[in-house]
Amino acid sequence: MYKYVIFLLANICCGAQAHAAAITCSRGKAPTAMVLPYHDNGDRTIVGGKIFSKIYTYKSINAGSVTLACNKGPWSVVYYAIPVNGQEPIRYSDGGIDYLIFPTSLSGIGMSFNDTLSGRDPNPTPSLNAISPDIRRTYPGATSTAEWSTPMVTIWRIPGPLGEVNSNGVLAFTGPSYVQAIMVYPPDTISPDSRAGTGPAPLPNSWTANYISFTGGLSLYPATCTFANLSVYLGNYNHGAIPDPASSWVDASFTVRCPPAWGSGVIAKMGDNGVGTRSVAIKNSGLNIKVVPRTEIKDSSKGVIALDGAGAKGYGVQLAWGDASTQPRGAGIPAKPVVFNTTLTAETISSYQSRSYNLGENVTQNIKMAARFFRLNNEDVELGPASAVVEIIANYD
Repeated sequence: MYKYVIFLLANICCGAQAHAAAITCSRGKAPTAMVLPYHDNGDRTIVGGKIFSKIYTYKSINAGSVTLACNKGPWSVVYYAIPVNGQEPIRYSDGGIDYLIFPTSLSGIGMSFNDTLSGRDPNPTPSLNAISPDIRRTYPGATSTAEWSTPMVTIWRIPGPLGEVNSNGVLAFTGPSYVQAIMVYPPDTISPDSRAGTGPAPLPNSWTANYISFTGGLSLYPATCTFANLSVYLGNYNHGAIPDPASSWVDASFTVRCPPAWGSGVIAKMGDNGVGTRSVAIKNSGLNIKVVPRTEIKDSSKGVIALDGAGAKGYGVQLAWGDASTQPRGAGIPAKPVVFNTTLTAETISSYQSRSYNLGENVTQNIKMAARFFRLNNEDVELGPASAVVEIIANYD
């Protein structure tokens, strides 16, 4: 019995032994830096406040071919991204594709990588911090192999105020880094004899074979249009002499001037020597208009706001879309009263016809609006100067 117990313990001891290997890897390539976009003159685009809109999509960036070799196995070819300052990516889906969008160093701008290898769905490249690496393939033993990578890179408008331009009028940013690496499995380790100098290797038990750092500069055009401040004189109104509950309509039309219509969502294909082809996914088409009153809204259904309170009382200002000559007299309700604090397409409020603008076209549009004084129910009338102010916000649809 005594010998039997000793024999059993010996078997348990030996069965628990593990043999760790120091795996030596070689080849790889020196770290590289890539600047996006490549050509400022061809990379002009409209960017507004719409969150998660694509600014640029590079269908395939040539990250280059790299030869990988290890003297033992098992080992895997893996891909991951290193976030800027440790910021976690934002998960987002669009058009059936999942993205991990990494915030860049510039507020409001993000970047994503998606694998476009033939035969695979365009999977998002995982984050070093948040998700385990994308294991492309695994080799059981000593192997030398060539690895080719052409990720799809997308630059996004993400939550947050848009950062400031630099002295050259460009939105400069530093993006996440893109890494191709060899990963081994514990208890195996990467041998210190592996060739150094291929880039940082923050992933445990890994050896970096291809490290690409991304920087860029965006030449963006705002989506917001401008127009000169306009003063509309409604005339003198004699409350006692005129029985109508409102004065005559006066023309309050205005002209908006918009930045060049460069469209949005540039799609490009990039090779070793820069951008090969480029197209704009969405041309600018149509305008949005919003009227924001600086005084209280008295009757939203009739488009009436209060006077500024500095003089006359008992009346407001009524606004309506269209020509002043076609508006109803007296208490009649306009066919298109101005709806305040609401964004509307210009074609629904004016004779404007929506169309796709030519790239770079300078867009100028006259919007017809009419205004008049309007008697407020159950409010005492006091004589004096009467004025009110509205702010008009116009941008590309």
